[in-house]
Amino acid sequence: MKKIYSNRLSWIILVIVLIIPMVHIYLALIMIGCLYFPIHYLLKTKSNVFCVNYCPRAKYLSKLSKVSRNEKVGYLYANGTIRKLVFGYFIINIVFIAITTLLVALSLIEPIVKVRLFFFIPLPYFPQIFNYIGFPWIAHLSFRFYSMILSTVIIGTILGIIYKPRTWCQVCPITSINKVHLNRNKTD
Repeated sequence: MKKIYSNRLSWIILVIVLIIPMVHIYLALIMIGCLYFPIHYLLKTKSNVFCVNYCPRAKYLSKLSKVSRNEKVGYLYANGTIRKLVFGYFIINIVFIAITTLLVALSLIEPIVKVRLFFFIPLPYFPQIFNYIGFPWIAHLSFRFYSMILSTVIIGTILGIIYKPRTWCQVCPITSINKVHLNRNKTD
């Protein structure tokens, strides 16, 4: 049963995670699991078992095989430059989320209660069944996490269509963390 789940159904988790915040944006906080579970499995198994067997995004991207052009990636992509840039963007995004959420919690800035793709592009509309904001800092944090995950799904989908379906997996920040951790353990 585990094999069926890991190979066939985990992509549904990504779809649910992208849809469920439309009930209420606070539910986007489940996306913290997108950071927690891969690192948990890495530390527990000392391997990239999460990426290979369980990652919902990887399973979703594998579904693009029917529409992918299957082109080779360019030099900057293959030599790791793009992976480093994406990892830098990820770190900046996490720091930005942390600092701005703290500033919102301290009432020093207003919360950003819009989905913004790639930091700057606000979506004109984000449907929600319950639009109650409640705690501004939680709403801000929720919108920021949702924006980050949605942005990377869009990038991954575009890369998967232009190049190979799981091209995103080569530059995924979690893959970068895995590589650093696993290479460090080899030298110890």
